[in-house]
Amino acid sequence: MSNLNETMKFYLTMGLSLLIMILVGMIPPFGQMTVYGMQLLGVFVGCIFGWLLGVVVPVAILGITMAGLLVTGTTIDNMMIALFSTQMVVMIFFALIFVYGLDKCGILNFLAAKIMSIKWCVKSPWHLAVSLWLCTMVCAALSSQPFATMLLMFSMYYGLADKLGAQKRSPYSVMVLVFIAAVSAIAVALVPYSGMILFATSIMATAVQGVTFNLPLICGVNFLVTLAFIIIGAVLLKVLMVTNVLKVEFDMSNAGELVTQKAVFDTKVKWGFFYIILLVALMLVPTFLPAGSALKVFMGRIGTVGMFVIVVLLMCCTTVKGERLMDFEVAMKKGAVNWQVFFMMGTALVVSGQLVTPQAGLALTLQDVLNGMLGDMSAYVLAVIFIVFGLILTNCITNAVAMQLIIPLLSIFMIAKGVNPAYLVGIAAIVLDHGLVLPSGSPLGAFLHGNTEWMESKQVYLFTICSSTCLAIAIALVGAPLGLFFGA
Repeated sequence: MSNLNETMKFYLTMGLSLLIMILVGMIPPFGQMTVYGMQLLGVFVGCIFGWLLGVVVPVAILGITMAGLLVTGTTIDNMMIALFSTQMVVMIFFALIFVYGLDKCGILNFLAAKIMSIKWCVKSPWHLAVSLWLCTMVCAALSSQPFATMLLMFSMYYGLADKLGAQKRSPYSVMVLVFIAAVSAIAVALVPYSGMILFATSIMATAVQGVTFNLPLICGVNFLVTLAFIIIGAVLLKVLMVTNVLKVEFDMSNAGELVTQKAVFDTKVKWGFFYIILLVALMLVPTFLPAGSALKVFMGRIGTVGMFVIVVLLMCCTTVKGERLMDFEVAMKKGAVNWQVFFMMGTALVVSGQLVTPQAGLALTLQDVLNGMLGDMSAYVLAVIFIVFGLILTNCITNAVAMQLIIPLLSIFMIAKGVNPAYLVGIAAIVLDHGLVLPSGSPLGAFLHGNTEWMESKQVYLFTICSSTCLAIAIALVGAPLGLFFGA
């Protein structure tokens, strides 16, 4: 009977998703939306509906297929090619292989053991969660790679949960993991060499000419906002635990003893650290090289995907005591790549990316809505509205697109109020990277929704909304006042 119910749910979900794709696409365009935009919107909404009900890969393939059939000027061929050729999708494929290799090295168990050897970290489940979030902040800030940081920290938590008895899909596990993803996203703009900061300020410089700013100061403001977010999340976790709304199914009375025997700094672990340092170095070195230098041009030819490919290839060629550090073929057989995440993220990026192009009209419609709502408001209210609106928007469409929509408007309105927008733009850079609520918001959001082994979709929505709310409070209490103070 259970299998029959699951089968019926599958067919019903696929049928309703298809119906939504067709019917929404037939709605007459509104605002500055075009017929092309409405057809894409229909596919997008249909995919979100199917993913909400837990049917991931079939709905993703259905979405790509219907986009090729329904949307003017597209074919199934070019939509499917776009899914597999998107840079972010390819990069995440190799990132997943890389993290699998680190796990085979034993470095994740080693790091988990080290964390649990710190007395403060193992005082209680609450202390463990906060420790992991702070560790995530440091890793994400130094690497400026949110997805890779999230994968590493997730794998570390999996190892800890196995030793402590923390259950998969338990509210505690899901909240810890969701907030790890959130911190991974917003902590990537805490250092001056962060690509997210440079991207955001370049958008601002294009929108308003002659703005001067201090990059370290922007990063300092972002650090305080990120820290405020972690503190607010920690308070929320404590309240939920004290009131028994979130029950923890394990205790940590002998946590330190559980992993002592695993903390061995052997040859494989050393190689794991070497490859982490190598990957981070490859990503950071181009930032500090002079423009036009031969090495910078060469590094540019490698690219971000190429850096992962090179490190993975080197791991496959490294041998310890006659055994390869990582076997690519075995990695694929062992499920190193989460195909649910791969297809969901690829479909979301392709469809939402085209949805916000000028010919779709959605971006222009959203700008009209913002211009219509904003009257004679104070600079503080405007700043909070813009950034919180961007937080909502980035949970629906890709982060880079949300930045290109929000940052120019925020910059122009702040200049009109006599405020240097740079420090608010810096805050917007970390906020607009928090696309977790919907799988279309970011690769991190897609991974959360596709990680069905550890969390259900309804849990993802609940705790990502909680993390978004915590971030909005951090903006209102810390971010906006600091951004206005330094921009005055």
